Amino acid sequence: MVMIGAHYVDAQGLSNATLAKFDHPIAIPGFVLPAGSYEFRQATDSVVQVWDMQTGKLITSLITNAAQQPEFAERQEFEFVRPDADRPVELKAWFRDGTSLGHEFIYQDHVAHVAGE
Repeated sequence: MVMIGAHYVDAQGLSNATLAKFDHPIAIPGFVLPAGSYEFRQATDSVVQVWDMQTGKLITSLITNAAQQPEFAERQEFEFVRPDADRPVELKAWFRDGTSLGHEFIYQDHVAHVAGE
């Protein structure tokens, strides 16, 4: 797996959410988000909601695992992985406001739907 830097994203932190603009399709569990603007909102300690900023509609609510960035690592709001060259980059974790504690997304082996279709 290759780690992809946060250059895919232009993020603006909010109190319980992060606004993100992706310039490439990004996979989240069960969906592929086309390039566009999205809000990642912490609904509970273990649930993250993903909202489409263009339509204002909720795309999905995802159960997550707790994630932690190493103390010595540079803080980032999103962590990505590329599973292979034929699939879109996957969003591995979201760290609200670049803190060390965040949400790790849980992936299953099934077909993802394109958000908005």
